[in-house]
Amino acid sequence: QVVGRALRLVCPRCGAAPLFAGWFRMHEGCAACGLRYEREPGYFVGAIPFGVIVGKLVLGEDVRDYGSGKMGATNVIRTAGAKWGILVMLLDALKGGVPVLITRAYSGEAWVWAVAATFVLIGHAWPVYVGFRGGRGVASFAGAVIALNPVWALPVVPVGAAILAITRIMSVMSIAVAAIVGVMFVVLWLAGAGPAANAYFGAAGGAFIIVLHRANIERLLAGTEPKLGQGGQRRAPGQQTAEASQT
Repeated sequence: QVVGRALRLVCPRCGAAPLFAGWFRMHEGCAACGLRYEREPGYFVGAIPFGVIVGKLVLGEDVRDYGSGKMGATNVIRTAGAKWGILVMLLDALKGGVPVLITRAYSGEAWVWAVAATFVLIGHAWPVYVGFRGGRGVASFAGAVIALNPVWALPVVPVGAAILAITRIMSVMSIAVAAIVGVMFVVLWLAGAGPAANAYFGAAGGAFIIVLHRANIERLLAGTEPKLGQGGQRRAPGQQTAEASQT
């Protein structure tokens, strides 16, 4: 049922199915309990390709043609420099947090917030605006979890910064933070200190990010993962397409 809720196949409040209104409607609702909520805007916000936009403005090129082939902050740091990568990181975090804050403003349903955050991650990973070639969603995930529970999520930021300072490997920090947040939100739910919806998003979102880092994990095990700022060479023709087909 959690998967059904995430995909909007059942109502996030009562579990009734099917929902009414079309796939591209901004506002939808449940015929059984009358819950109103927002779904697709989270996807379209998440799909905004800030990394691609910044790369085009600064370099005149697509950052996905370099380094990891992704549009996230790490690849922007490799190709355009730290200040532009930090800008993209902040923008990606905002697009993760803003949809959650908007849904919190008009709905008291935690499932509504979590589903909005879920679609942000999907949008970032497979953005409709730039051929469905996106990023891994770490900054957007961070922005979303801070919006969901700032009291517990904000302290994870310095932990992630410390991991990055020690290892100098962005993927290690990303995987560690995704795991920490997932476990933390589940523990909070089990302890009665947080809603089940947050536990779902923390666990599912964290697992989603870790899965998208599977190539990084292979390189970490092989000892070939580049450190922060390294690995920004132009990619071979067709390399991105071949990797995308394995995603």
